Amino acid sequence: MLDLDNEYYKKSNKRVTGNIRKERWLMLKILHLADLHLGWKPNFLGTQAAKWQSERDQIFTGCVDYAVDPDNRINLVLIVGDLFDNHTPDQALVTAVMSQLQRLVDRGITVVTVPGNHDEFTYPDSVYRQRFREWPGILVREPQPSHVASREINGTPCHIYSLAYIGGLTQTSPAIQQFPRQEAEGWHIAAFHGSLDWDAGDRSLPLSGEALGQAGYDYVALGHIHRPAQHSLARGIAVYPGNLIGKGWHDPGCGQLTVVTLDRDGVQVEKVAFSHPARREFQRLEIDIGRYLSLKELLDALRARIQPE
Repeated sequence: MLDLDNEYYKKSNKRVTGNIRKERWLMLKILHLADLHLGWKPNFLGTQAAKWQSERDQIFTGCVDYAVDPDNRINLVLIVGDLFDNHTPDQALVTAVMSQLQRLVDRGITVVTVPGNHDEFTYPDSVYRQRFREWPGILVREPQPSHVASREINGTPCHIYSLAYIGGLTQTSPAIQQFPRQEAEGWHIAAFHGSLDWDAGDRSLPLSGEALGQAGYDYVALGHIHRPAQHSLARGIAVYPGNLIGKGWHDPGCGQLTVVTLDRDGVQVEKVAFSHPARREFQRLEIDIGRYLSLKELLDALRARIQPE
């Protein structure tokens, strides 16, 4: 559950900017996404489930709309795991997502897709194994931390590091202590779908904050934890963007895009409100069920207290 009273969350709602009067070639602007869980089925909603699922499956289109808007000046889109809710999503959904990825590529925006633990690369029938030859942009397939690509963005080299968890191949115990970094000028960006300084099991990919800090990345884009969070490392910062659109009362979503700017002033993380038809507000009630003698009385009491929408 997202803690809306969390001090970081309060601060990150504010627009954070550096000095924008810098040479354009020095700036890198990132849209950092994770844990969209496209294809998730809200079966608990009964007859309303199909409508909400259809709306949720359109949220990536909304993210791409933001990225391709010239006013937003996005250079790099990082999708850090669990783009899909499972590793064999509906093929119509996959085709639609790939079309949106191609929109980014056609606009000259570098896009990186990292498999997560829900849409895991391990399985032979994983969508990423089946479609990797035609996947737009950079699809991470290396089972260990690797330098996966270098691109020149705004005249400055950008070096990207990542891994795709593969059961039986990816080291998880002990947590990886060595992360690669090219001896080259430019931005050094890492993207990992895992648990920072928390061993939640192999498929949650335990990550050492100390080791990531020693690697010296400018920015570490994380996925897997659905609550937005920012962690300072020995060098650079590690950020979880959070689940954009919720999946129920236990996981309400943050409703904000994470936009990151790297320039001479360092790293600035900005939270941008994401308005979308799939966005739902969740209301939590506490009620003493011992006060009611029947299910009907309990339901009537709940209906009297819930918001009409």
